[in-house]
Amino acid sequence: MKQSGGHIEVESEISKGATFTVYLPKTDALADTTEDKDTVPPSVKGTETVLLAEDEPLILTMVSRTLRDQGYRVLESTNGEEALRVAQEHASERIDVLVTDIVMPRMGGLELAERIRSVRGGLKIVFTSGYTDKTVFNKGEQEPGVAFLPKPFLPEELAIKVRSVLD
Repeated sequence: MKQSGGHIEVESEISKGATFTVYLPKTDALADTTEDKDTVPPSVKGTETVLLAEDEPLILTMVSRTLRDQGYRVLESTNGEEALRVAQEHASERIDVLVTDIVMPRMGGLELAERIRSVRGGLKIVFTSGYTDKTVFNKGEQEPGVAFLPKPFLPEELAIKVRSVLD
């Protein structure tokens, strides 16, 4: 607030709650109301198959929708064990990239990646995590075809990361 030249006033009454009043300086500039509907560059589109493992329903939906909107085929799973089953169900098909949360119940993304790669050798991997501690993800960061995308991320950041790993 101070950086913008404004301030906040707080009034509080016991058993009644609090009121926060935000004051910002007046400006004569008009806000830019034009909104870019497609923020993902067209160069990140693809037709490859993505195996997605994410235990948080809202993130699963966002990631799946983002990748499908870019043309990818998405195989969804909500944990590592389910992702292994989905990969086995599609054993005769090509899976180009695994997008997986590192920390999930039942089986985390690191073990999932290791087990799938033992069967599908050249599988590319994008690990995601809200944990930024390097101890959570330190192996494979320099490995070709493996990338890390910290949460939270924007849809366009996801699309760019997946495309860069595939390319």
